[in-house]
Amino acid sequence: RKFASTTICDIMSEEAEAPTGKTKLNLRDLSPEQVLAFRRACELGDGTKCTLFGVCLGQDAEVPGKRVAKFLRKGCEMGDSNGCLVLSSWQLAGRVPGSTQSAYRNFRTSCEMGNSQGCMHTAMMLLQGAGVEQDLASGMQLLLLGCQRQHGQSCFEAAHTIARLSDAGMVRESEEETVTNIRELLQRACSLNYKKGCEALADFNEKFPAPPPTDAAAASGSDSQAQEGSMAALEQAARETVAGQGSSANASAGGSGGAQDSGSE
Repeated sequence: RKFASTTICDIMSEEAEAPTGKTKLNLRDLSPEQVLAFRRACELGDGTKCTLFGVCLGQDAEVPGKRVAKFLRKGCEMGDSNGCLVLSSWQLAGRVPGSTQSAYRNFRTSCEMGNSQGCMHTAMMLLQGAGVEQDLASGMQLLLLGCQRQHGQSCFEAAHTIARLSDAGMVRESEEETVTNIRELLQRACSLNYKKGCEALADFNEKFPAPPPTDAAAASGSDSQAQEGSMAALEQAARETVAGQGSSANASAGGSGGAQDSGSE
């Protein structure tokens, strides 16, 4: 197949993340020969290259979704978390066949492989009850875990979720405690270079001005110690935030184990 453009793999720069300790691949300006080399490597057992080839195929609207899914699924089953991640994203977008339930299971598999973006998406589906029974407490805990693991978008989504739950009257804490938790999560998102977190923090501080630092806060120790204490407090708050919700992250997760398809495929 001839590829009409050399920028057919740009989606990987937005959705998929590089394995820990590795630089994210720049898939711009790939030649057709380089793309086909991904397939050859995939056939030799390289799961990452299966995912990359599937992503490249997916940029061509003429390629059937089942064919695209075949390579993403193969990458996922061979242990590439990005294969599971992109497969889920494209199932939800309708680019490849698959139910909402399949997308949830594939996000969860990506998360279990250590993919922070996959964990964030798993959390959001738990919070929304999309493809899985709704579990607000489990979704919140997963977002806070991602935040603790330096994933800025998870911090941002956790702050947004607390704000929505507070507006719905589902938060047990006082308004002052809720404001403090939201501010700390947005500050952490911003410090992790998540742009939307910085923008939201500026808006939040306009509506809820931050109190001046106290002498006790100034003497509380290093920034890292304060940050660890803050995250511990937020995790404790999450366990008590949503009235009447269970706290087990596995309560509504169901089984995973490899890439999942819907019966309609």
